[in-house]
Amino acid sequence: MKNQNKKAWILIVESVIAILILFGFLFITIAKQPQQTKTTDKSEFLYDLVNELAIKAVKNDGVRTYVLEGDESAIKIWLTDEINNDNIQGDALVCNIGAPCTLDIEAEEIYTSEVIISTDSETYDIKKLKIFIW
Repeated sequence: MKNQNKKAWILIVESVIAILILFGFLFITIAKQPQQTKTTDKSEFLYDLVNELAIKAVKNDGVRTYVLEGDESAIKIWLTDEINNDNIQGDALVCNIGAPCTLDIEAEEIYTSEVIISTDSETYDIKKLKIFIW
């Protein structure tokens, strides 16, 4: 009886070692596989960028003043500084509410975002800032 008990324990230990070897092989194989990185689509990046620029414009008091004064050249300088990328171009227009804001440029894909900027309730001056990037 003692000999059979000893053989059973040896069989259990052998089985555990075999399972550990299999798991070790599995983990090493998984670790050696090349890591897949998510490639960011340029269109997704530009879409996020134009929306981020619109939010920054609303929060920036200087840009808000430029919009209400209609100073498009100062807005374009701000926009160029914010984009800070030679591969991405941008432009901005200041328009009245209800008026069409279109840009005459030919590009494959143009991404745009617009925000409404107004002064306080006493003067009630409202302008629309439309940002274009391509």
